[in-house]
Amino acid sequence: MKLLSLTSRYYFLSIVIILSIGGVFAYYIIKNIVNHEFNEKLLADRQQFLFEWHTYEEIQEVFYLNVGDRISIKELPVGTLAPMTMRDTLMWDDYEKRILPFRVLRFSDQLDGKNYSVSITKSLLPNEDLITGISEIILLLMGSIIVTLLVVNRQISKRIWSPFYETIAKLKKFKISTTSEVNFEESKIFEFEELNDEIKKMLDKSQADYNNLKEFTENASHEIQTPLAIIKSKSELLLQDGNLPEEDLDEINKINEAANRLSKLNTDLILLTQMENHQFEDMESIDLVDFIENKLTYFEELIDLKKIYLKKSYEFHPVLKMNSTLAFLLINNLLKNAIRHNVDKGYLRIYTFQNRMVFENSGHQSNVDPQSLFQRFKKGNVSHDSSGLGLALIKKVCDIHQMTVTYTVQEVNHKIEIHF
Repeated sequence: MKLLSLTSRYYFLSIVIILSIGGVFAYYIIKNIVNHEFNEKLLADRQQFLFEWHTYEEIQEVFYLNVGDRISIKELPVGTLAPMTMRDTLMWDDYEKRILPFRVLRFSDQLDGKNYSVSITKSLLPNEDLITGISEIILLLMGSIIVTLLVVNRQISKRIWSPFYETIAKLKKFKISTTSEVNFEESKIFEFEELNDEIKKMLDKSQADYNNLKEFTENASHEIQTPLAIIKSKSELLLQDGNLPEEDLDEINKINEAANRLSKLNTDLILLTQMENHQFEDMESIDLVDFIENKLTYFEELIDLKKIYLKKSYEFHPVLKMNSTLAFLLINNLLKNAIRHNVDKGYLRIYTFQNRMVFENSGHQSNVDPQSLFQRFKKGNVSHDSSGLGLALIKKVCDIHQMTVTYTVQEVNHKIEIHF
């Protein structure tokens, strides 16, 4: 979820909760105020009624519209006076033709020596209409306030966070292999300015470390390959010397083989380092079937030597965006792994589909977890003189190109499957 969406969600929930609580309080406060005023009006009507009742002789038990909606006067037995009460009730209204809520003020009074019970009844409908109208206005205002605040908050947040998003955009475009510096725009917000300064220091250090590592790798490769080449050439010359004893020739041959393995190991480690440093960024369209066919020509002699049955099934010719060097490395290692770890008179099956490629070969049984063989220097069979980096290189190439690779073993059947 995006930052603005998350902050807007929490902001919206906070506003709704606060305004809802405030709206409930406002509703009950307004309701109490209206009820209080209504009660005050009833009490004022009582005083007005008593004044007119004691002043004029014409008042009878009738509807008295100048004082209340309804007035009821009943004579009480001698010596009986009822306390003043106020209560709500439901009554039929002839005008509205329905039952409506009313409030009744009942009190006692004496006139000409007689006791009377007087009831003043007023309709609560205007009160409820007033409260309903005010509540609707409050809800409308709350909705308007929420929408306005959300829009204003989003616009303000966009403007405030714009330096942050500009920083993210520049970080996405940043490539450690480039020599150009990353410069962030100045921000008036102290925290963003501090963030940009720290990121710039980190990027500058990363670039410096990358360049130092790259230089060290290149120098180490050159410095290691030079003495290795000398060792290999000298050992090969000694192997051609017919005057040396057989035991010495065996030892020199071991030295030569060790030098070859070290040279191969050095080359593989350099390749892994270069891939981790993103030095293979040039992409082009690669036809995997063409690459497989091209590489198979280099392994024909070895396949014939081990009498391996080769089966090819190209149901689809996948064309992928890949770095050509890494594509060559991937196919080369897949074929070399399938042939080197195969058995005499074994088989090698190669399949290509629209979204995957499969290399399946016979081999020896293995008790090692196949997925662990993608780790560096992990070998399934210690008797093989491999560097232990072949499958690690395959895994790294697949990771760079967002492909997944799996390795499964069923008895003597070994299968590497690459999904793209």
